[in-house]
Amino acid sequence: MRETYESIKEVFVLLDDGDRRCLQQYDLTPTQFYALHWSNSANGKTLGEVSERLLCTPSNVTRVVDLLVRRGLLQRERDSEDRRVVRVSLTPAGQQLYDQVSRTYIDSILERIGALSDQEHATLQELLGTLKSSLQSQLSEPSPVC
Repeated sequence: MRETYESIKEVFVLLDDGDRRCLQQYDLTPTQFYALHWSNSANGKTLGEVSERLLCTPSNVTRVVDLLVRRGLLQRERDSEDRRVVRVSLTPAGQQLYDQVSRTYIDSILERIGALSDQEHATLQELLGTLKSSLQSQLSEPSPVC
């Protein structure tokens, strides 16, 4: 079991490094890219929604969004129904960059995981789905002491 966990961590680190290398050419970190990704909707997203999707604290998301706003890639707007709520959405420049980066990013992912056959992909997908469901179930329960 420990070897499986270590292998999963090693694969994660390698995938993350590949993401960083791919996104570096656009002067984006994976967190910045995913902030753009999760903000890419007709009505934008609240900072809380982006924070939840990125698994980051609200203060960290605020810093990421501030940087992307300064770069002209995201814009903040008050919600029309609740003025206390701030939504972030892509600017036209942000949309253009996001579309360009997304194509390159998807190609990079396909290249990196292309070493597996279709059957291996299907098996891995099934196993990861089982693991994901189990983890989600465990995380929905009160946290035991580690």
